[in-house]
Amino acid sequence: DTGMHRNGIAADEVDEALAMIRKHALKLMGLMTHFRSADLLSSELFWQQKQFEVVRKKIETAGFSNLRIHSCNSAAILRSKRFDEDLVRVGIAAYGYNELASPFEDVVLKPVLALHARKVSSRKLKQGERAGYGGTFTAPKAMRISTYDLGYGDGWCRGDSDHPYITPEGLPILGRVSMDFIALESDKEAVCMMNDAQDAAKHFNTISYEMTTALSPTIERSII
Repeated sequence: DTGMHRNGIAADEVDEALAMIRKHALKLMGLMTHFRSADLLSSELFWQQKQFEVVRKKIETAGFSNLRIHSCNSAAILRSKRFDEDLVRVGIAAYGYNELASPFEDVVLKPVLALHARKVSSRKLKQGERAGYGGTFTAPKAMRISTYDLGYGDGWCRGDSDHPYITPEGLPILGRVSMDFIALESDKEAVCMMNDAQDAAKHFNTISYEMTTALSPTIERSII
């Protein structure tokens, strides 16, 4: 624990931990930490790296060798100019997202995830008819809408129907998001709901991590 204070052994507990390893004839295989602010414009990353290096040298001096060392998450990898560890823990960057603040060097990654919804049914609305829970959407004209198989039960953000999410194809969600369904003014058999999690995250005032990890495992995955 070099400052995240979530998991791990505190620096002043290392001697005790090493003594327990020796006492129980265990084999120390590796050493890791986690950075709390690598994606922020601050010096905290370097402060934690320094803490980690001090502990690393202490453990090696105590006679423990051939350790697998790792500390870098996606943001730390993208900020690192040199690298002398054994592993990295690529998270959101594996999906093609760079969450570093804008002053940092721009590393262009390609988003690899898109979310599509299939049409369940279609119907005609007359002008003035309302749709969805609470009837929050009122048809401004005679129109054809369709229900698609995506909702907050699938991990999609419910959001605010007064400020509807607009799909990459320019289709606003009509009314409230239901547990398993959304409504769109479309007759297409399938629509793309998201092809850039960062763009979607901005609308819902969240982060791309939540947009991607919240998606239900029951959603069909296709690797292209």
